[in-house]
Amino acid sequence: MQGYDIKMNSVTAVTRLINILGTGIPMSLALRELVVNGLEACLRNSFETKKCVYVIKDHTYTNKLSVVNVGGDFLSEEIFKKHLATLGNTGNSFAEGQTILDDNKGIGAKVAYLPQAKDGLLYRSLEAGEDLGITAQMCQDPESNIYTVRAQHCPHSHSDTAFPFHEEFSPLVEEHGGTGTEVVCMGNFADEDTWTKFDHICSKGTRKDSGGTGYGILRYLSQRFWLKPAVPVKVAMYIEATGEYKYLHSVEGLQNVLEEKAKLYGVVPLQVNGLNVKAHWAVLHDAREYRSHVVSDGFTAFAWKGETYFDFNQSSYSKKKDIKDCGVVVKSNRAIIVFEFEDEVSLCSNAGRTELVHNNAKLDKALFHNEFQKNMPKELLDWQDENQESSPDDEDIEKWVKRQLKKYFFEDSEDSASPVKTTVTGEPSDDPEPVDPPEPDPDKKPRSTSLRMAAMGKLRSLRPPTFRFINEPEEPLVEFHFNSYEIVINIGSDVFKHREENVLKMFGLTCHAKEYVEQELKQHILLQVMCRIIEIQRSRAKITLEEKQSYWEPKCLEGCWGWMNEREIFNKVKPRHEKMIVLSNAA
Repeated sequence: MQGYDIKMNSVTAVTRLINILGTGIPMSLALRELVVNGLEACLRNSFETKKCVYVIKDHTYTNKLSVVNVGGDFLSEEIFKKHLATLGNTGNSFAEGQTILDDNKGIGAKVAYLPQAKDGLLYRSLEAGEDLGITAQMCQDPESNIYTVRAQHCPHSHSDTAFPFHEEFSPLVEEHGGTGTEVVCMGNFADEDTWTKFDHICSKGTRKDSGGTGYGILRYLSQRFWLKPAVPVKVAMYIEATGEYKYLHSVEGLQNVLEEKAKLYGVVPLQVNGLNVKAHWAVLHDAREYRSHVVSDGFTAFAWKGETYFDFNQSSYSKKKDIKDCGVVVKSNRAIIVFEFEDEVSLCSNAGRTELVHNNAKLDKALFHNEFQKNMPKELLDWQDENQESSPDDEDIEKWVKRQLKKYFFEDSEDSASPVKTTVTGEPSDDPEPVDPPEPDPDKKPRSTSLRMAAMGKLRSLRPPTFRFINEPEEPLVEFHFNSYEIVINIGSDVFKHREENVLKMFGLTCHAKEYVEQELKQHILLQVMCRIIEIQRSRAKITLEEKQSYWEPKCLEGCWGWMNEREIFNKVKPRHEKMIVLSNAA
């Protein structure tokens, strides 16, 4: 029995559907779609051996971005009508019927670009051995607002047609001597510089006049592709001040960049919710050691079928938080962690290609971050230890803080467990150990061993978190990482320096015991933060963990401070200051 498949035969409905599908999709995705289309075209052509995809300024409209493939298949009028001028399932297939990357769901560049660019996309294609090719412009009709392939006058056929003959092609196509296709991003109006616009969008530049060199485009594609593309992809570089062409830079794929150019690199096998993944981790060089045009700061991502999935417009703060949730709390902006799935795993992506879905549910990054933290490689742990601000006084600070906590929260308390007694290095201190909890009931299901549950147990027992000091001017004064149950104090923050200056001013012109001021500041800030964490747990025990965490945000914790704290530090350091003056005068 033959049914009747539902079809879309209304041009208005097509336009409306494209606009709906394109809602919320970043324009940078259009660049990915056009480059992948070029790769597909090259892989479908089994007759030509020299193949490449270029991202370059157009040779005619010199302010427009053009994606050129050489060695691809010819874009005939028939193919254009059958595939590009439809919402059909174009797929990501090539000659042997296989697919590359993730299935593009048949929407591709037109959905990512047309709703944001009224003049749309201009196509030109030349078949090997021919003098004339064809051209077509897919755009929005200014009167009806319907997406159309615009009619143009063809001087060769002396007629008006949507597919006129064309004879002027990029030097890249002419030098190749084979088949070549160009796709030009025309933008919204003739004077719009779409090359600079894409470069600015892809680099997340803050200046409106930034962009134009091509480095933003190169960075986006180099991070978008996890593996080196099956066909070479090259991006043109230009001098920003003059727009003069410099050279072509190849897109190598993020994994190759991390393996070959990162300071540290490794792979950790993990299993999350039954899915086997390889966690590729890398530590980037500091800017003074090595400046990369491909990766400049840290983030976490998924990788599948040669492509990465994460929000390329993610804020710096959010990216750092992801890295810190993986357990990298020191120099988090220098670490990259990518969770790679095998090609055979059944996944799909959202339209914006920023997320992956398994069994109809979005993959939860937090689960992968948590699992990586539990399996942190030793090399990464050692690197963090080497880069934290540690001193011989840190263990003294820990002992002082624990004595104060015991006095404030545990003395004269019959129903409170003693806090954990471990040193900064993890060795047991001289303080008494807490009583071990009772053995679990064997008839009950075992408790989760996740870091979150372990941290919750410590919090409920009122055990103080571990701590470390860092010196990073761009980070907040204090952070409490619940999963790792760790406090990070940043002595490089403006707030720490401001508080230190306030205390030093109390000594007059010169403080002769400045190093003791810093140590006391560390102690008091750490104590205030620990007190705040324990106070919220004891006074608001019935609220959810998420609600408690809102009280432990950096801005809340750094506010646990008052003028009396500074006066107390001054009074403690003052005797040392006066002693140093006496010793100095005696000398």
